[in-house]
Amino acid sequence: MKLTSTTSEFTDQQIIAGIKAGGAQQERFVNHIFDTYQGLVIQATRKHKLTEEGARDAYTDAVIALRRQVLNGNFRGESAVSTYLYRIYQNKCIDAIRKMSRQRVPTEYEFPDIADPAKDALSHMSVQEEFAAVQRYMDGLGEICKQVLMDCLFWKYDMEEVAKRSGLPSSKIASDRKYKCLQKLRKNMKK
Repeated sequence: MKLTSTTSEFTDQQIIAGIKAGGAQQERFVNHIFDTYQGLVIQATRKHKLTEEGARDAYTDAVIALRRQVLNGNFRGESAVSTYLYRIYQNKCIDAIRKMSRQRVPTEYEFPDIADPAKDALSHMSVQEEFAAVQRYMDGLGEICKQVLMDCLFWKYDMEEVAKRSGLPSSKIASDRKYKCLQKLRKNMKK
């Protein structure tokens, strides 16, 4: 669906160039987009049955996403800026609807869980035993493997940071090392 606006005084190429220019020009063109296509908010309140606030939030998110897509080079001009914005906005509206449907409806009476101390002690011992076993397997891998796996899987570092922390030359090598270390860990755990 192509949106047309009688208030649009810029071509798509001017809008894209203005956003890529950055600074005050970017702000001007993003504000232009925001102001020009605000009618989408009213459409969304009718079509998707969103509140005006929810529709407006989704619209703001869509304009921000469009800006990011232009700056990243993901928007290649294969469709009109307005059409691209409309698609993004529809997806943001659907996300808002999903978010609303996932919100927990509070019940009138909620009963606290009563913990069984014996069950907690047994599960705690079980977890400690499993942790000790994994730690023994990890110790058998060597320091580099141990460092790579802990950084990736436990500390959640990205592969570039893992490479730096482990003294490896690149993220590709760190990724390969992670795979080999996981294979070695699995093999050791099967013994």
